[in-house]
Amino acid sequence: MECFSELTTGAIRRTSMSCFKKSAQAAVLLLAAVLPAVAAESWLKISSGSFDLYTSAGEKNGRATLLHFEQVRAFFLKASPVKKTSDSPVRIIQFGSLKQFQPYALRSFSPAYFLGLPGRDYIVIGDPGLDMAVSTHEYMHLVIARSGLKIPAWLHEGWADVYSTLHPMGKETAIGDLLPGRMAELNSKLWLDFETLTLVDHRSAEYNEAERAGIFYAESWALAHMLYLAQDYQGNFGKFVMALNKGKTAAEACQIAWGRGPEKVFADLRSYFGRKQLYGRAFDLRLSTDAVSFASVTVADFDARLMLADLLGASNKPDQAQRAYDELEKEHPERADLARSMGYLAGQRGDRANARKYFERAFESGESDPLMLLQLAVMARQAGQPVAKTLAMLERAVKVKPDYPDALVQLGLTRLEMRDFTGAIRDLMRIPAITAERAAAVYCALGYARLETGDPDEARLDVETCGIWARTDGERAETQRMSRLIAARREPGAGVYKGEKRLQLAGVAIAVECSSGSRRLIMQTGERQVQLELPDLAAVELKPVRGGKLELGCGAKMAVPTGVEFAAPRSAMEKSAGTVRLLLY
Repeated sequence: MECFSELTTGAIRRTSMSCFKKSAQAAVLLLAAVLPAVAAESWLKISSGSFDLYTSAGEKNGRATLLHFEQVRAFFLKASPVKKTSDSPVRIIQFGSLKQFQPYALRSFSPAYFLGLPGRDYIVIGDPGLDMAVSTHEYMHLVIARSGLKIPAWLHEGWADVYSTLHPMGKETAIGDLLPGRMAELNSKLWLDFETLTLVDHRSAEYNEAERAGIFYAESWALAHMLYLAQDYQGNFGKFVMALNKGKTAAEACQIAWGRGPEKVFADLRSYFGRKQLYGRAFDLRLSTDAVSFASVTVADFDARLMLADLLGASNKPDQAQRAYDELEKEHPERADLARSMGYLAGQRGDRANARKYFERAFESGESDPLMLLQLAVMARQAGQPVAKTLAMLERAVKVKPDYPDALVQLGLTRLEMRDFTGAIRDLMRIPAITAERAAAVYCALGYARLETGDPDEARLDVETCGIWARTDGERAETQRMSRLIAARREPGAGVYKGEKRLQLAGVAIAVECSSGSRRLIMQTGERQVQLELPDLAAVELKPVRGGKLELGCGAKMAVPTGVEFAAPRSAMEKSAGTVRLLLY
């Protein structure tokens, strides 16, 4: 259903329509969430499964805040197409006072903020007395960030403002209320023009002052409100957002979605706020008031300081974070979580050597943070560490987070490198969503693994898919190589059979002997010679990793150190030791 708020001269009042009436029960819940409390001297951690809230504002305040976030989360899980908002519990940090919050503020005029970082989402609240609408605004940032949408700052902020008015309305939940502070800005300040609003980075020096930021946020809310809720615009709002997501400017997106230029849209915006009605929206959903299970513990002093040091790093204050970590390291250098945090900060500062050093210390101490383990595995491979060591890191990562796409990709590719083809297929098939960036690597790897396990038909389909997604010259070359190998392995006597047992041999390739239509590679290993069936060379993987040169024509004589992977004989009737699959020389 639709509803509206009414503007009157010099004041903003709500109509008597039930659309914007709050029930007495809802009012009690919201008031309980914003009542101020005396700041506690110590920190509490209150967890609900979806959130870990750290608060120095007292347990009553913390529980009310956490209940509000759980209600908002429940609403978005039902109303939003984005069902998975965060991979791990969102960390909420609620300070007991603005004074305590000040060293951790991002901007002087922002009393709360959201940080979406790899591995952890933060919502930081600078004052427990803030209206819970501010918290809803920050949670909306999280929803947008986790949706994968790439939208400009003005829409990020404006859309979050629209949803900050989320409130219960009988059996429904409504959004779209007027925001008095934003209206005051619009009524008293010179508006930014459309291009400035939608193209200029509001975080730049010009717009980082409270005075200019105020009109930026107010206009962003106004424009998002109209485009999302007004009758003339709401039907094509999704088309508008997708155009922005594809990199179009707001002016271009307006033309795509509504066939209107920025001048017309801006004129409509002026008219929208000049008339007596603004539209809202009601969802046929009720903000849940079901009891939420909370677990509350007092945070030890060291852990509280580590949490705040992490926040300094997350909020791009690396020097302050480093000083805090250094003090903590003097007290407990053995702590795995401290080593992990110091590794992240070193990586943030471009110090890969120290990042790896601290990550390895954390790994050896049992740290199980999936993102850290993935980054360490990549660093270890780049440093030439044994594949088995990186395998252990990746296995621990997916044990903690079984649906971690990036770790599963690396785990599958690592198993492929170790010639564990069955394991590679298993891990690559566990990837929950194969993105365009990963598709070529994943499907060519699957095709190779399936070919090596005796399934050329599935291998061909995978490699064809790899070719569809190939974007680089390297990916296209790998697709062609795999296609040739699959075709060659289909020839009689060259194909891999299901359940084929692979063996490896290191020695010296000394000759190729041919007779009766067959070829054999003669290998010298120690005091004995080993004869191996050598199929058409197109069906053999040849890798000159040692800089040697093999002459594999009939009658060739040589003395080249060579590693061989070969298929064991299928029966005792075969006269050779097996069939060559791979040569390293």
